[in-house]
Amino acid sequence: HTVRSPLVCPNKPRMLLRLLPVAMSPVTSGIAPRRFAAAEQVGFLAGSGSASIGRRALINLGAAVLLALPASTSAAEPGEVRAVLESATWDETAPFTREDFRRLDESDDSRFYDDPKLVQHIDDAAVASTTSFYSQLFASLAASGGAPPRPLSVLDLCSSWVSHYPPAGTGPPLGRVEGLGMNAAELAANPVLTGYKVQDLNRSPALPYADASFDAVTCTVSIDYLVRPLEVVAEAARVLRPGGKVAFVFSNRLFFSKAVALWTGKDDLEHVYTVGSYVHYGAGGLLTPPEAVDLTPPSARRRGGGKPQGDPLYAVVATRTTAPPPRSA
Repeated sequence: HTVRSPLVCPNKPRMLLRLLPVAMSPVTSGIAPRRFAAAEQVGFLAGSGSASIGRRALINLGAAVLLALPASTSAAEPGEVRAVLESATWDETAPFTREDFRRLDESDDSRFYDDPKLVQHIDDAAVASTTSFYSQLFASLAASGGAPPRPLSVLDLCSSWVSHYPPAGTGPPLGRVEGLGMNAAELAANPVLTGYKVQDLNRSPALPYADASFDAVTCTVSIDYLVRPLEVVAEAARVLRPGGKVAFVFSNRLFFSKAVALWTGKDDLEHVYTVGSYVHYGAGGLLTPPEAVDLTPPSARRRGGGKPQGDPLYAVVATRTTAPPPRSA
């Protein structure tokens, strides 16, 4: 029983863990060979014949190489992204299995994130697009709260040393800005946070915040690492105020060893559908139907049938309903 969509290959996730060493070669992934130099030196690419070698290699390669790995090479065309969720049909119950959330590296996440990774996870154009998106999101929330706009309360899930929010003075005023992430040093270096907590959502998805605490909950280029995404979505819905918005922003760049099987190997439209399904099944009726937004910078669009020259970028957004869903008799 799997997610039913013409965009999703039902059997693909269950094959990926066996095929990862081959799928990540320059020949099959389309990545320039120079970006694989470090991997080739440790014998990771196709033909290594050892999952354990691949796992150790991924852990040791470092952020610069790992972030060069896309989950896929298919960028969506303009106009396709919104239609994915507008035309989506959903099974009555969540179709996911435990295997969907397996990862190449199943070791404790705290070990992987122990050392600060003060790097950008997407390129400069995608960073600018993310900031512009959050500026518009916050502006819409501020406008809905009456005049003069009150400072917004925002929660940044899977936070790091940067949240990609608009700089102070360039958008609606932000009041409380909480960050929840895996590395204290990264969180302490984030200039927009007024408070932060270190917490592994894969171990404990329950958020340490009261109901209806925030106007917005964001999660930037991290949804692909969550092994309990439905619980995280449910918690995001719980801590949102009525009318508040949750936004998951994602690309196809990742730490490959920590991405879940349901994500790796899929194309961009399948990623949109996957995140939309997380929101649909996790919200428990507390969120509006998910909507997809194409944030891909012009530089990352395909031109004349060629390859994109940058990182694609998408968002899935939903709004907290004003009342809890009716209870069944």
